[in-house]
Amino acid sequence: MEEVTTYEKRGKRDPFVSLVVTAVEKPRKGQTPLENYDVSAIKILGIVWNEKGHFAEIVLPDGKAYTLREGMTIGIHEGKIQKIDNNRIVIIERIKDYRGQLKSKETILKLREGEEE
Repeated sequence: MEEVTTYEKRGKRDPFVSLVVTAVEKPRKGQTPLENYDVSAIKILGIVWNEKGHFAEIVLPDGKAYTLREGMTIGIHEGKIQKIDNNRIVIIERIKDYRGQLKSKETILKLREGEEE
């Protein structure tokens, strides 16, 4: 007699899909160049401020420079720039965990020492 086992996948995760969620996604049509790269690949050139607030000058891996302000969308995970102050940028991203649920992730980009003035 042969024993037959079946797997009911409804309500369970696929055992053949990696638990590690990769950050490599193709840009969707209509995104700005700021949304084509992971936030960890962005380099801050400088931060300036005036009576209207703080602004950050950044360079992307493709070598192009952009000016950021609070509230802008940046990164492949549609992160929002929460705060820019004298030496850092705080970005809140919504990233899927291994279960596929969205979680908030805070990323802080800092100026290197010597570039803060």
